Amino acid sequence: MILVLALLIGVLLIIQGLLGIVAPDAFVGVVRFFQTPSMIYVAAALRIAIGIVLFCAVTESRLPIFLRVFGIRGRPLQSYVNGCDASRSRLRKSNRSV
Repeated sequence: MILVLALLIGVLLIIQGLLGIVAPDAFVGVVRFFQTPSMIYVAAALRIAIGIVLFCAVTESRLPIFLRVFGIRGRPLQSYVNGCDASRSRLRKSNRSV
């Protein structure tokens, strides 16, 4: 089951990358949708869920130790980016109300 989810996530990430190349305006629209104050938390939850699924699926790979180390090193950066996104969104919202 976890491998199917990991494969689905991989395919969705490939589609996301292709969308950014083929139709950058549509890609920017999707990114802007996730930059609204309430959706930033949804995006953060999605990032964490994707990370957990991929981390669990790593046991079936050829280099599980390398991928685990690589995934764990990215976790603090991911948390920092999520916090920056939320802070920036709150700042943007407070500037609009002034």
